[in-house]
Amino acid sequence: MKARVRTTSLPWVGTSDLSLSDYWLRALAVLGAGALVAGLVFVYLLLVSDLTLVQREAARAALSVDKLQREVLYYEHRVDVAYSRESLEARARELGLRPFDEEHITRLKVGDGSRSGN
Repeated sequence: MKARVRTTSLPWVGTSDLSLSDYWLRALAVLGAGALVAGLVFVYLLLVSDLTLVQREAARAALSVDKLQREVLYYEHRVDVAYSRESLEARARELGLRPFDEEHITRLKVGDGSRSGN
């Protein structure tokens, strides 16, 4: 028995059958350029959104700092008012204290200097 050998070429073996037409090359070029542009737009939008978030946090931190500075000024003012001469005098009068002078001073007499309990 003799082996049969095919002598005709297969349809996909020829170079003209496997080459891409100009239409497909242009379509691939347009799709590739579109994908590149879409990728760049996506990266741009991602970076802009991150920048917006960072700016929002910076503004929030600045507002917090301003609020804390106002609060510190408020408490400094309250301390100044509370320890002012007029305020201290008014509180002393409420407690029944009088301005002290020499007639209100009582001098304590210390004995001979010994520290014995007798």
